[in-house]
Amino acid sequence: MSTYTSLEQQHIRILTLLPGIFESAIIVRLCPVLLNNNDIPRYEALSYTWGSPRLNRNVFIDSEHDRQILPITENLYTALRHLRHPTVPRDIWADAICINQSDVRERNEQVARMADIYRSATKVLVWLGPEADGSTTAIENLVTIASKIKVDWTHYTITPARIEDGDSQWLDLERHAPFDDDTWQSIVQLLNRPWFTRLWIWQEVFLAGKGAQVVCGATFMTWEDFRKAILCLWRRRKPDRIQGLHEALSRAWQISNLNDQPSLRTILRRTKNAQCSDQRDRIYGVLNLVKEQERLGIKPDYGKSVYEVFRDLMVSSIFEYGDLTLLTCCEFQDEHDSMPSWIPNWSNPRTSKEIWGARACWNSLPQASYNDGDAFLTVTGYHAAVITKTTEILTSTSSILATPDKVPQLRETYAAFKRLTTWLRNEIPGGFDGKTEAICRTICCDEFSDRYEPVNTKHLDFQKTMKWFLALSDPGIESSDDVLKESAMFLDAFYVNSISRS
Repeated sequence: MSTYTSLEQQHIRILTLLPGIFESAIIVRLCPVLLNNNDIPRYEALSYTWGSPRLNRNVFIDSEHDRQILPITENLYTALRHLRHPTVPRDIWADAICINQSDVRERNEQVARMADIYRSATKVLVWLGPEADGSTTAIENLVTIASKIKVDWTHYTITPARIEDGDSQWLDLERHAPFDDDTWQSIVQLLNRPWFTRLWIWQEVFLAGKGAQVVCGATFMTWEDFRKAILCLWRRRKPDRIQGLHEALSRAWQISNLNDQPSLRTILRRTKNAQCSDQRDRIYGVLNLVKEQERLGIKPDYGKSVYEVFRDLMVSSIFEYGDLTLLTCCEFQDEHDSMPSWIPNWSNPRTSKEIWGARACWNSLPQASYNDGDAFLTVTGYHAAVITKTTEILTSTSSILATPDKVPQLRETYAAFKRLTTWLRNEIPGGFDGKTEAICRTICCDEFSDRYEPVNTKHLDFQKTMKWFLALSDPGIESSDDVLKESAMFLDAFYVNSISRS
């Protein structure tokens, strides 16, 4: 007898987790319920990472007639054990159980309803895993930070939570947070948990809004408090000695900073290195993060191959919506890549940064043709310039300021930009001096504080940068240790914005 019965239109399944002690077998009931604007059942939606695909644990599906065994993954089994209440049942939606994974038609329909499922949940449970590596200490300190501050999410400003709170240490962004190394390490370990690397979690917490709760072992905090604490730590100075801190905070901030629905191109870029077990989910897993018109008419269809999903997205973007923007996601391919060069292979981690804010065609429609037989895309273009010189890219992909021993990296970066400005001074027609502002803005992709309203202080001040840039282009100034120290923040900004630009 099958564990699943067919779902009627607009129905989902809810898993009722029956009460029990931690060590006892997990027994659940599956109940189809109607979910629409008029009928919203009460349940909690689970956001977790599948982990190993091995179905090496069993839960028991209880019904009126019998009790069946359903194999599940270790991660889901561990989550259910921790979330089970000892005396009362708990209604949960968990994808691996509530969707019949072997029924492609049902999977298509339910994935298309993910927005409804997570948005309608009374709470989204962000399950990070059992207590380990000081996770309780990490969460307790994040809760403390959140209790001390108030955040204006329109302008990303931080103010005291209470006027009478005289403790201003959390407001001084130039100071390190008052943590010892063990506490810092516990925060890094928490933020490096697999949940933060998973693709689907982006839309799960976004759709939950403020109704999400971070759970790790028996410790928990609200998602809103998590966001506040991460913003505070991300904005302030970070100790260089804590390895991996910058990267861990950067990833957590990217996930938690989804206030507005971005463009499809933006979210594909931001989730490029997130992990998913099915590469078709590179597209399907982010559709609910963008506005309806940005979805290009794409509907989940797991009957298609990965190639067909990626190709259909590009064809729809170019020919139905008249937009070539997604071509900027293309990168050089290796010899094993079977995708045509005009179809970005979102299965591969991104190795370069795109150039943003540039649109040579303005709003003109593309002149393009596509032959499905030979997979060739032909696009009309204009000759703009000739590349006359190339150099090797810099050797590291991490921020200079996050590198423990940054002097060699600073020296290498300083020398690279020194060579660039020297070459530009000698080669630019009409003279270098009259074009320094344009060159400076181009190299840094115009990412300066004066481009934002209100001014975004996390970016460099343009006038100060121009002064430094002119000094950099002066052949009489050498890269002494004092010069490198004064140049650090400028070099880091240039470096981060220019590394591996596509």
